Amino acid sequence: MKTLKLTPAVLAALGEGVDRLNDGDPAMRAQADAVVADMAARGFRKEGNAFREPTRVDLAWETILEALGPRSPLALSPFDQDPIRRLADGYNRQAVLSNPNLLWDWSHVRDSSDGAILKMAEAIQAARETRG
Repeated sequence: MKTLKLTPAVLAALGEGVDRLNDGDPAMRAQADAVVADMAARGFRKEGNAFREPTRVDLAWETILEALGPRSPLALSPFDQDPIRRLADGYNRQAVLSNPNLLWDWSHVRDSSDGAILKMAEAIQAARETRG
């Protein structure tokens, strides 16, 4: 059996092939859905008509959703969330200082920069290690 290296060009071709399958009959659409599900299970993301490997920010965002997400069963306590949410920069710092309730607004986390997302994920990992 030969191994295929999943270069960006190969991932783009695979994504384009899936899009073409989706244009076909229902049986082909089912095949396309199966390919997308298989690639997702292997950690790949489908963006437009190509697959790509997740970035550090993608992985950090998953950590944030798990720990701070409004409906996450694994969410950290409010005590542990407070310092992590202070790392978010979705609203400007002055707005949060003038209205502390904004710190708990999900938009403040969701609209943060990549740098803030990475810092929040690191803080979440540290909080989990501390809490055990």
